[in-house]
Amino acid sequence: MRHSKTALFYLSLLTVMLVFCTTTNLEAKIFNVQDYGAIGDGVTDDSSAIAKAIEAAKAQPDSEHVVLLPTGTYRLATTHSATFNRVMVDENGVPKDLTQTGHLLVASAQNLTIRGESGTKLIMTDVYTTGVLVVDSTNVTLEQVSIDFDPLPFTQGLVESVDLENKLVTVQIQQGYADLSREDFHKQLQARRMMIFDPVTRQLDHEVVAKYRLDNLTPLGDRRWQMKVTSNPIDDLKAGHHLFAIIARRARGAVMFKNSTACTALNVTVHSAPSCGFILRDSNAIKILHCTIATPAGSDRLMSTNADGVHCKYNKVGPEIAYCRFTGMDDDSVNIGGSFARVLDQKDSTTLVVHVQIFEPGDRLVLVNGDTGEYMQQVTVKSSYISAFNEQTNAVTLKLNEPVGKLKTQLEIGPPFKAIAPIRLPVEERIVPTLVLNLDRCGKNAYVHHNVFENHRVRGVLMRAPDARIEHNTFRNLNGPAIFAGHEFGFLEGPAVLNLTIANNLFENIRLSNIFICNTAMDRTPSKGMANRNVVIRDNVFMNYGAKAGPGLGINGVAIDVSNTKGVSITGNRFGKPTSERDPALPLIHLGLSEQVQIKDNLLAEALILK
Repeated sequence: MRHSKTALFYLSLLTVMLVFCTTTNLEAKIFNVQDYGAIGDGVTDDSSAIAKAIEAAKAQPDSEHVVLLPTGTYRLATTHSATFNRVMVDENGVPKDLTQTGHLLVASAQNLTIRGESGTKLIMTDVYTTGVLVVDSTNVTLEQVSIDFDPLPFTQGLVESVDLENKLVTVQIQQGYADLSREDFHKQLQARRMMIFDPVTRQLDHEVVAKYRLDNLTPLGDRRWQMKVTSNPIDDLKAGHHLFAIIARRARGAVMFKNSTACTALNVTVHSAPSCGFILRDSNAIKILHCTIATPAGSDRLMSTNADGVHCKYNKVGPEIAYCRFTGMDDDSVNIGGSFARVLDQKDSTTLVVHVQIFEPGDRLVLVNGDTGEYMQQVTVKSSYISAFNEQTNAVTLKLNEPVGKLKTQLEIGPPFKAIAPIRLPVEERIVPTLVLNLDRCGKNAYVHHNVFENHRVRGVLMRAPDARIEHNTFRNLNGPAIFAGHEFGFLEGPAVLNLTIANNLFENIRLSNIFICNTAMDRTPSKGMANRNVVIRDNVFMNYGAKAGPGLGINGVAIDVSNTKGVSITGNRFGKPTSERDPALPLIHLGLSEQVQIKDNLLAEALILK
């Protein structure tokens, strides 16, 4: 009995110690940015004070700490940079350094939370620089802040006149928005574009071409400008009626996670960005939860971000994107996958020179015919190093474990050698060599659920990640497709689908194919072959589909459109009433080249399926 009491005493003492230790670990130390000199008045440059608080928190090892930004408007007029070693090395095995820059920088941190309060705003001041940059970090959370840019990375106003013969458009810039004389509107001309909005709804007018590329911006005085449209017809553009927004897009997001793992954006609101709301690059298992992309309440802005809501590339493990609402962007809601790299040169059967991406020993690569889109061969990486292809183009030299046959190379084709999407090149330059894609950096297990994606340009979710799920989302008022899965050669994005579930989503007022499963070739028609595998489309609801659409992928009025796929299950879907504009002769389910297809228990009978 005495030994039992002694044992019980020590057990109780151990329990108390464990509880104490656990409680101590949970009590994260707070680093209030105002204690480091931040003012939060929207005028003072608070960059240095916030940076000092972050560095102080990082200096505390083995604990979770919080950098607190109390309610206020924090202007960040100074940018900060960090250099870290990339996974890739040079030909001598020396790691290649990479420098990244942001307004608010969290570099090489672990177990850190940057937390705001209700009403905490971050104002970024350089449209050439990322807003919040989390780089080379693990378990970092950005929580309860709103992000905006001043100056805004776009301008807007009224279409004043249209010259159909000469493809000239004259616009009047709205007071309070940037004049087009600003420097950033005259750089990266391929990324300069104009969107068209309905003056009543103040949303994109999907019944006309919603995007135009521009050239020769000419000032006419009194905030009036004339420009030449270099893409798409302007016949439906109405002078004195349509509103416009002009952007100058660049690869700088409001929030970027780079080379980081298990990080989270929680309850973050993005009002504007030079490109995407959130960029996830070379990272793993990032979470975007309860976030919003939208114009500020009460604002007369026509749009939010200059590009996607969330853009994910070269990630080993994909993100979870949940309980978010994205609206007003000049591109897609979500884009998850990888990119094809051009084969620049072939030294021998096991040595290739390709455009720069991250390749590690053991990575699985797929070789794809650049002409037809057919998948040729799968190989694995033995080793890789960064090399120079020519004076203007960096490259990666790959050593393969398995030999490959003679490949078509960019060196044989000739310029351009730069890594640029073919769709941005003149038609005569869209000759593509053999392509290679790293199957192990496409964001496997991506999970997109319980979100609302509405009222923005182009597509909802672009999914190329293997073993992905898209569930319980609402897609509303898009030109479409709402979901596009499969490779897209025009942008060199892929790969093909492998094990995708699309379930329990609501599609409302999507004009083109609501769900579009297809591998597209350079001319945007279906590629050859059936590289897509195992697609489940179940228990979705489709409403008000088939309104007049602008140009894009898919078929106007078709709800489910599947091609290039082996293993398709379409079950339990419900099709509500279409719009009155929809062509009643069209099928709701369109099947292109596909095999092993199961269609049952849908509201529509199989007899109406086009094969």
